Parts: sequence; C-alpha cells; structure tokens
Amino acid sequence: MTQAEAAKQQQLERRRQQMWQKILAKVDERDGHCLSEPHEYTNTKSKIWVQCSQGHTFATNWYNLYTGGWCPSCGRNSIRMYTIVDLQNYARTQGGQCLSPKYTNINALYDWQCKRGHRFKAIWWGIYEVWCPYCIEAPDPRARDKFLDSLTQSGQAAHKRKSERAS
Repeated sequence: MTQAEAAKQQQLERRRQQMWQKILAKVDERDGHCLSEPHEYTNTKSKIWVQCSQGHTFATNWYNLYTGGWCPSCGRNSIRMYTIVDLQNYARTQGGQCLSPKYTNINALYDWQCKRGHRFKAIWWGIYEVWCPYCIEAPDPRARDKFLDSLTQSGQAAHKRKSERAS
C-alpha cells in the first residue's frame, strides 16, 4: 500500500468513526440503545440495529436516523387514529361509559356500560350500529356525527401540528 493509499484509508477510518459517534448521538437523543458494534458500520447505508426506549428492536441506517426516522412500532402507535379518551368521550355522548383502561386498536374488545347500567363488550366500530346490545338501542346519530366531526377536526389539527414540528 502506498503512502497516499494509507493516508486515504486513515481518512476513511476517521470519517467512519465520526459517523459512528453521530449515530450514537442520534440514538441517544431518542433514549434508544445501539445494539450494533462499531465495526459493523461501514457506510451510510449500513444496517444498524437499535432498541428504542419501549424495548422494540429494529434495523435502520444513518440516512433514516438523520432524517428523523425512528422505531416503526412506536411510529405506528403514534399515528393511532383514536385514544382511550376518544372512546370515553363517545360513550359519554351516548349516556354511558367506556370501562376499559387503555386503547389497543379499533378491532379490540372494550368494556362498556350503557346509561341503564348494562355492561357489555364490543369493538370500537361495533358500537356505531348498536350501542347497548341489551337495550338494543341504536346510538344517537346526531351525537355520533357531532363526535366524528370533532375527531376529524382534532385529527386535522394534530396533523397540522405534526407538520409544523417537522419543518
């Protein structure tokens, strides 16, 4: 190896080490933990294994980290369409309660109670057709429509806030 080649090799190694430190800093910013070793990083397209603060393990690369990408599992959770508060608010519009402590997804069974005290399990979308299966009450369509409009407006506002943060 010539002296020029050796110098170029040293320069590449320094650059690789600098990039590795930047990767560790990006992962640390997100309270994550880098599972890959420094020798596994060869260039900006190298696959890097990371564990997020929630314990999800995923592969990423420098470009994804640099542009703000992070854990796909947490990302899916952050763009959930609804929250447990949304379910509780909807139940209130029907004179009832959502008794479940947390939101999972639209297809999960949740515990509900109608205004007459009947307890039942139903999926989030299922209560739009029949609010209480014991009373066989259809939900109040005006309350439902007003509630859905408020979700649309709050969703648009959340999307706008997210867009503003990204820029």
